[in-house]
Amino acid sequence: MKKGVVLKEEKERQNRLARSKYLAHRSFAMRCLLARQNSFIYDHISPDQSILEIGCGVGDFLSFALQKGIRRVVGIDVSEQCVAFANERLKKEGFPSVAQVGDVYRLSESIDERAAFDSVIMRGIVHHLEYPAAAFRNVLRVMKSGGTLVILEGNTAGLYRKTVLAIADLLKITHEASQFSHRSPAFITDTLKKVGFCRILSYFIPTAFAPFAYQGLGGPFFWRIAEIFDDKIFSRVGHGFFNWWVLLVATKPGCG
Repeated sequence: MKKGVVLKEEKERQNRLARSKYLAHRSFAMRCLLARQNSFIYDHISPDQSILEIGCGVGDFLSFALQKGIRRVVGIDVSEQCVAFANERLKKEGFPSVAQVGDVYRLSESIDERAAFDSVIMRGIVHHLEYPAAAFRNVLRVMKSGGTLVILEGNTAGLYRKTVLAIADLLKITHEASQFSHRSPAFITDTLKKVGFCRILSYFIPTAFAPFAYQGLGGPFFWRIAEIFDDKIFSRVGHGFFNWWVLLVATKPGCG
């Protein structure tokens, strides 16, 4: 397959899914799940930073960051439809339109490298990339020295996650919007090291009730209990079982 064909297919796929994604993310269950993702990411950034989100989708993290008072926020996505939904949402919430069309392989066309970012967020994006190393090299170029890259991906080592997805496959339930599989934490870490990142740390995140959220199930009481189980019980189990996600935090050299 020729280079660029996969990106075009990805763009078309995400354009088709944009409306359903936007509506699905309005459910209470998905808002709880996304809030959990965002809170773990936020532990590694601060309000006085400038942040670029690669693959901003329909604006979930952009909205969160703006609500937290992050001083400079920009999001890019290959999907024009996702960007439109993101900016429409932000406008309704009283925020500026900070999402724009762009892709990680041509960051210099949409991001001025002279206005580098303190942090770059890649939330559920790496498994959509045909060339992760090329993407990470471009990310390095738009980061300040000592800047932070935060990646959140599905934990390929999680036995619970593997079991749930295997059952979904048997039941013919669609659970991936990408033609690529999730990369392992070891693969991502190794690739980050090869392109020049340093101080790469991994954190495994328990979210045993993620499958319910993806189906839009559960109200306030259910999700209060789910959060207690995740934080008080499942977080104490090794990453081989309940930990649904892995969070990787890497640094651009030059921080002194």
